[in-house]
Amino acid sequence: MKKKLVDILNDALAGKQCKHQNEHYREVTLEIESVRADSRHVQVTPDTQANDWYGESYTDRSIEVTFVDGSKKKFEIDSEIDIIS
Repeated sequence: MKKKLVDILNDALAGKQCKHQNEHYREVTLEIESVRADSRHVQVTPDTQANDWYGESYTDRSIEVTFVDGSKKKFEIDSEIDIIS
């Protein structure tokens, strides 16, 4: 059986309590509803003939956690998540 990593994370974290700082900089404990992967490609310099049509770029990967109250929090791929139970 093959599963995507984000599906494994979702199965493991859904229903767990997570302590984090919300958008109002308050520490809250909320139940996780779902987890999804988020990827964003950022072009730093334009593709030009001078750089052989390959400008500098990077991909920002993170995990977006949705809580039961509808709020969302983005965690970087290597950040720590405080799971209570």
